[in-house]
Amino acid sequence: MPSISPRRFGLIPMLTAATVSLAAPGVAAETVSGSAVWSAQCAKCHRDPARIAASLPAASDDAGKARLDAFLTKHHATDPKLRAALVEWLVSQTRQ
Repeated sequence: MPSISPRRFGLIPMLTAATVSLAAPGVAAETVSGSAVWSAQCAKCHRDPARIAASLPAASDDAGKARLDAFLTKHHATDPKLRAALVEWLVSQTRQ
């Protein structure tokens, strides 16, 4: 039985393209998907967004979003536009 390779299904090129497009200067915040940011920058270490979202009590209020933003600033998410998209997406995951 052949093994399933990420290269075989084009996952690596897709993620590479997502990373390049997200890092492009001048990208409007509206075009950045929090899900794409997660896939490109977080999923390598944090496999399950639901586990992360579950650990975010009261992240849906402004103070909670500010705490999450401050944490992510120190935790590999230095680009403000990408971080804002990621915060909104993570908050949306807490509602599911």
